[in-house]
Amino acid sequence: MARRIFTIITLLLLLSSCASPDQDMSNEYIGKSDYPYMYHSTGNGTQIAYSDKGYYFLNGDYIYFMDKQNNSPVILDNRPDNGCVDNSEDRTNCNAYVSHASPSDYLFIQYYEDHLYTMESRVETGKAAVYELVRRNPDGSNRKVMKTFSNGVVKSVNIHRGFLYYSVQDYDKDSNMSYQLLRLPLERLSKKPEILYVGEYKQGSISDVLAYGAQIYFIEFTDTGYRTMRYDLKTTSTEPLWLSNDGGYAALSSIHDKHLYFKYYYPTIASDNSDLFDKRTLVIYRSQLDGSDIRATNIKSSPIISNVYIDSQYTYVRPVWFQLTKVKDVANEMKIYKDGNLVQTLDMSPFSLTHNLFVGDENNMFVIEFTGDKSVLYYLNKSAIESANAKFIRMLETSVRTQ
Repeated sequence: MARRIFTIITLLLLLSSCASPDQDMSNEYIGKSDYPYMYHSTGNGTQIAYSDKGYYFLNGDYIYFMDKQNNSPVILDNRPDNGCVDNSEDRTNCNAYVSHASPSDYLFIQYYEDHLYTMESRVETGKAAVYELVRRNPDGSNRKVMKTFSNGVVKSVNIHRGFLYYSVQDYDKDSNMSYQLLRLPLERLSKKPEILYVGEYKQGSISDVLAYGAQIYFIEFTDTGYRTMRYDLKTTSTEPLWLSNDGGYAALSSIHDKHLYFKYYYPTIASDNSDLFDKRTLVIYRSQLDGSDIRATNIKSSPIISNVYIDSQYTYVRPVWFQLTKVKDVANEMKIYKDGNLVQTLDMSPFSLTHNLFVGDENNMFVIEFTGDKSVLYYLNKSAIESANAKFIRMLETSVRTQ
């Protein structure tokens, strides 16, 4: 009898250890547990994390911290003998150092439950890059590798409501490519990952995983283009969003007030840049979180296809800046609207083509610019927008190196 009771108890313990942690399925944004979508930059990931005390910046290969009381980022290693010198050959004695095997690595930094997480990569001699999920204390100390991804390239990462969501691209021995969307419970990273979605395209990949509420959005590149996908945490189903009947590709621009904002792009084989001026691509649409109830908005587009960012107060519209080299007489500027009225126009021409914009919180917007061997951080104080005096201010420059 005792042996039978012991067996039952053991079985129950095993089942409980395999069960998924309870996950909130609401569509309310929960700051302490949700992926901070306002610091996500399309195509690049996130280089900014936020806590109650201030901001963390992943600038170049180093983490900096800036408290709420000033605009002076400091290296995240307060030891007097730290090795956090830009030209140092040995960077292992630097708590703030984040290893990247390639400058094209998808970037990730997130503050979650009193720890700072980064996705790092390194190259072992004669082998492919190895990716690692690393955890640190808020002051940069106690660096610990939480998970090693020995197979494939980790492309996009979120931590959201107790889970690690990520996409992987890999090749088999015959050089056939595969790609998947996976997840792991953050408290049990040694488990076998749960497969949420398996791609079907030979040249496909998954980019821009973005968790919001009970949805996981991502971009799937196909053999002929791309599409926005939605994984429903409640139903565990995946579906494409906003499919068009006229050849348009849809991409998520912004999330605001439980709505998705997006636009269509219509490629052309012509060399006259007609795709940039196509009237259909100048319309900004809005839908429910599940992609239903699509409606055209009154947001004013730039003369060519635009990027749109929305926060709790303002709407920011600018032309897709890397396309400006193809056209003439289109100003490289960002227009800021409040309640549909133009408040300020910002000249964005000083920035190089290689920069990322992060819409940020109610206080600040950020730009991180790459200028060859430098990564430069700028901030914009949103309190100055109302008086039309807002501007991007340079506050940090870091040398960039590759292994």
